[in-house]
Amino acid sequence: MSDLDHPSCAARATSGATTNLNLSAMIIAGIAWGSGGLFGSLLAAHAHVSAVAVAACRLLGGGLIVLAGLAIRRPRRETNGSRRLICAVGGLAALFQTGYFVAVILINVSLATLITIAAAPVLVGLVEIVTGRRRFSLRLAVILTLTIAGLGLLIGSPIAGVAPAALALGTIAALLSSASFATMTLIVARARSSIAPARLTGLGFTFGGLLLVPVVAVTGGIDSIMINPSSIAAAVALALIPTALAYSLYFRALATIPATSASVLAVIEPLTAAVLGRVVLGERLALPALAGGAFLLAAIVGAAQDAVATRRAAEHRQSTTGSVDGR
Repeated sequence: MSDLDHPSCAARATSGATTNLNLSAMIIAGIAWGSGGLFGSLLAAHAHVSAVAVAACRLLGGGLIVLAGLAIRRPRRETNGSRRLICAVGGLAALFQTGYFVAVILINVSLATLITIAAAPVLVGLVEIVTGRRRFSLRLAVILTLTIAGLGLLIGSPIAGVAPAALALGTIAALLSSASFATMTLIVARARSSIAPARLTGLGFTFGGLLLVPVVAVTGGIDSIMINPSSIAAAVALALIPTALAYSLYFRALATIPATSASVLAVIEPLTAAVLGRVVLGERLALPALAGGAFLLAAIVGAAQDAVATRRAAEHRQSTTGSVDGR
C-alpha cells in the first residue's frame, strides 16, 4: 500500500481540501457582507424606515429565503440542543443587526462596518485565550495587533459632516453589534456540526427577525414604510446577498476554521464596504483610515495562514496519536 493509499493520508487530504473550501467560503462571505451596509442604507432611504426595521427586514428576508431553498428537502426534527442554538443565534443576530444599522445611520457605512467587524476578532481571540480553547502565540499576537492598530486608525480618523456626539453613539452601537457577532461566532464554532449551516441560518435568522417585528410596530415603523420598486430591490438584495448567502457560508466555514481566524477573515467585509461606500455613496476616508485598511488586509492574510497552520497541527497530533496507538 502506498502512502497516498493509507487511510491517515486520505483523511489528511480530505481535511485539507475541506479547510481550503471553507477558507474560500469565508472569503466569499466577507465580500458579500460588504454590500450589507450599502443595501441597508438604500432601503432606509427609499422605504423611509428605521434602523430596527431594516434589521428586521434583513433577518426575516434572509431567513425565509434560506428556508424556501430548504423546503424541497426532507424536513428534520430539531433536538433540544439545536433549538437552543437556533434561539441564541436569532437573539444575537437581532442585537447585532440592530446595533450595526444604528451605527450606519449615525456615522456612515464604511466606518460602521469597519468598527463592527474589526473589533470582533479581538473579542473572540481574548475569550478563546482566557477559556483555554487556544494558546497565546506570536502569530496570534501579530494578527490581533494588526487588527487593533487598524481599528484604532479607523476610529480616530476625522469624518466630515459627522458630529462628535453622533460619532460617539455610533461607535458604541457598532461595538455592541461587534460583541453580539463575536458571541454568535463562538457558540456556533463550539456547536460545530450539531445542525446544518443553512438550517441554522434560515431558522435562526427568521426567529431573530420575528423578535424585532414587535419593536418595529411599537416604534411606528410599519405605518411609515414606503413600498416602491427601489425599496423592494434594496430589500431583496439585502436579504439575499449579505444575509442568506453570506451567513450560510460563514457558519459552514466555522466547522473547520478556528473562531478567531474566521472572525479576522470577516474583516474582508469593511474593505469591500469602503470601496462600495466610496464608489456608490461618495463617502471618503482619510489617509489614516486607508492605512488602517492596509493593516486589516495584512491581518486577513495572517488569519488565513493561521487557519491552515492550526489544521496541520491538529493533523500532526492525530497522526502521532495514531502511531502510538498502533505500536
